[in-house]
Amino acid sequence: MKQILYLEAPTPDTAAVRHWLQKEWTPHVGEKVVTPDGLRLQFPQQKGDRELSLFVWSFQRTTYLKLFQWGSESIAGTSQICQQLTKEINKRFPPEYPEPPEIDLSQESIFTALEPYYPETVRYFQKMPQGEYDLQRVYWWEKGWRESVRNPQKPKQVIYQQEHRSNSTQELSTSPNYDLIYIGGALGVIHGAVMAKLGYKVLLVERLGFGRMNREWNISRSEFQSLIDLGLFTEAEFTSIIASEYLDGFSKFFDGNNPPHLKAPVLHTPTVLNIAIDTEKMLNLCAEKLRDAGGGNLGANGVYSSRYWFHPGNGAIARLSGGRTQTSHRKIAGRCHGQCLSHCLATQWLSRL
Repeated sequence: MKQILYLEAPTPDTAAVRHWLQKEWTPHVGEKVVTPDGLRLQFPQQKGDRELSLFVWSFQRTTYLKLFQWGSESIAGTSQICQQLTKEINKRFPPEYPEPPEIDLSQESIFTALEPYYPETVRYFQKMPQGEYDLQRVYWWEKGWRESVRNPQKPKQVIYQQEHRSNSTQELSTSPNYDLIYIGGALGVIHGAVMAKLGYKVLLVERLGFGRMNREWNISRSEFQSLIDLGLFTEAEFTSIIASEYLDGFSKFFDGNNPPHLKAPVLHTPTVLNIAIDTEKMLNLCAEKLRDAGGGNLGANGVYSSRYWFHPGNGAIARLSGGRTQTSHRKIAGRCHGQCLSHCLATQWLSRL
């Protein structure tokens, strides 16, 4: 038996998916035989005992589907069946994302407003140290994302330079230039601090305070050693940002139905991802090192507030949008690194953000 297809239908109504497969869906080849959890496809025109078996099940508001081939001999038309089934089930059960409810936070808290719609989400956010604030951010991010998809607009300019005139010449100062501009201060501040230490001119743009994403970072000593070898951290600094260190970890694959001679041994991993990092302390330490090395950072404490970064050498002021509009917009050039979900995106040369 070999699995040849795996699909997810974004609906908790598994009975509806099963009914559609059994009663409405018509494969291009093969004869359907209904089963309690799906169906079988038989191919009497082909030699041998060749058959496909399809079944569905549900978990956490999603219906899952798997298609298996019985026997070792290939079945003509299998790829066409997979393509047809994938296309038609996605059309019949398309993704549906209900609109978040309209709320008025001047009248009630975010917990009270969302609890009737997302009770489990509210329950878990209530357990977080800054859960109310973080849930508000999640809500407005979701609203903003949906609006940007429905009504795409040209991105707003977020970095400006203030005009600065020399007392003697009354000429505008030259535009500030950076070797590297980082958008996002998680992995961005780590990489930026290293590059600033190596002599590059770096600007970091961060809308929020560092370490505010309730993230958990685990690392191995051998992995962190590379940052020590680069001179970004000392051994003592590394020790100071360790939140917890585990003695051992292990993995065990389920083998309850296997005979004794086929049971898998326990895989111990005492040195793999066994150190939990205090991310807020680590990122703020990197920010200090970036500044000490001559880099600059642009940050803010909240979604709509602004902070300014002053470059001591050329008088440039970079700031987040949200405050007053500058009277003159000058170029800030550099190689820009965008960060999303802790992955660095491709770099590109920009003359203006």
